[in-house]
Amino acid sequence: MIQGANTAGKPTTVRVKDDGTTLVEVSNQGRGGSNIASAQVAVGTSSALLVAARTNRQEVLLSSSAPFYIGPPGVTQATGMLIAANAYATVRTGAAIYAVAAAAGTVFVLETY
Repeated sequence: MIQGANTAGKPTTVRVKDDGTTLVEVSNQGRGGSNIASAQVAVGTSSALLVAARTNRQEVLLSSSAPFYIGPPGVTQATGMLIAANAYATVRTGAAIYAVAAAAGTVFVLETY
């Protein structure tokens, strides 16, 4: 059992390797925002905006049936973070998120705020 206190009143995440390869995440972030927004965004070989900046955003869930890369404005395949086909990424930021891909496709976006 892991115990602790977050005296700053901010969300805390504890990540524990349970078998040397699997990562288990425990978070006190709560239920998240009270609003959601979803979108399907066309992404190709040029940087495309997935979600605009939002200061009260909790997180964004991103997924696609084809690999794509995420990052700041102007992201490229060389500079972005790869999200594999049929995988998903949860991004906790209020910043804008951009994407690029090797070929045209669709990125599915679910935002909580």
